[in-house]
Amino acid sequence: SFEWNWDAWDRRLVFVYKPVKENCTVKVEFTFDGTETISARASAENRSVKTYLSFSMPQGLLFTVDGLKQVTLPHLHGIGLNPGFYESGKQWSEPYPPAFCDFASVETDSGNAAFYMVPASETFQPATIETGAHESGKHGYYTHKMPVSLVPGGSWQSPRICIVAGKSVYDAMRSYMKDSGILQYAPL
Repeated sequence: SFEWNWDAWDRRLVFVYKPVKENCTVKVEFTFDGTETISARASAENRSVKTYLSFSMPQGLLFTVDGLKQVTLPHLHGIGLNPGFYESGKQWSEPYPPAFCDFASVETDSGNAAFYMVPASETFQPATIETGAHESGKHGYYTHKMPVSLVPGGSWQSPRICIVAGKSVYDAMRSYMKDSGILQYAPL
């Protein structure tokens, strides 16, 4: 089953998904603070007999290649993928770490969106960033996959995942630096 609830007072949108054939519950909560940043946090409870090994958010976010300016990813000092990458049917994937962060930005003619995790002080959540061609290069996709070990009877909660809408890649990266605490360190 799928349920959702919008709380206008707290500016919070909650999705709860209970698959029919699986004995688990996934809850994703989005909070809107009046800025360009949407905060998301996912949690899962496993009441099945199997172990879940990954959680993706977003999972396969599609964008059209027509109108794509660039996808910016955290490889070495950062790379920018242009429409030709997707039109040629290529795929790209990199784990964090060793990537220096999990920031990714999709810039298009119709708007921009960036995605990143805000590390929690008590735990570190690795991730793998994936992007590539979809439907013969007419679309691209972006996936942010987190490895988990959600054993039977267990529960898991993601760190805060930020979705920054409408900012340039540079302004979104500054938001990442502020939210992750990087700005507290003196430059080299």
